[in-house]
Amino acid sequence: MESSGSDSTSDAAADSAGQALGESIFLHQRLPLMWQGLNEKEIEGLVRRYNTDNENILARLLALGESGLGSTDSHDSDTELARIEFKLNLLMDLVSCLVSQQLNLPVPRDFKLFSEHLQWQCGEKPDIEPGKNYLVSIWFNEDYPRPVRLFCRCDDVVADNESFIVKCSYGHCSEPVVELLEKLIFRDHRRTIAQRGQQSVSD
Repeated sequence: MESSGSDSTSDAAADSAGQALGESIFLHQRLPLMWQGLNEKEIEGLVRRYNTDNENILARLLALGESGLGSTDSHDSDTELARIEFKLNLLMDLVSCLVSQQLNLPVPRDFKLFSEHLQWQCGEKPDIEPGKNYLVSIWFNEDYPRPVRLFCRCDDVVADNESFIVKCSYGHCSEPVVELLEKLIFRDHRRTIAQRGQQSVSD
């Protein structure tokens, strides 16, 4: 769990990283995900809606990772009201999501998210073709089962021993969505480094 005192510094670091995030900084987890093919016309009709949804979902995912959200140390009434409003909105959103989806999440897969592309692993050759467009839905937090939906173009499907790695570039993202994705990547990267440091100390 992160301390609330470091959040502003960490977010500032994530902002400054921005476009500097490269191949060495990425999010790597086992996450439920699914994909479906789309044509350009279908994408055009969904871009605005899904960008708005993604902005809200990513902001809540990032807030859920902040221990400061539940802190009662602040005596600022506006801050406390904002926190309460956020929690109420999140609760209503979560209940609605649970009712509609009934937690029937896809199978978790080995997944990597970079600043401009993503990839995942499949046990069998997937029904996905390089050069075609897909909508990839990723559930980053099973306690908040709202998927982030990214429009992607498949770059390659590579055989890897007895499995396959799907590589896609994502696009049609609004600037706020790109910034939130980079914050999510940077935060996961920072946590990974911290965990390695703790393991080194314990060893």
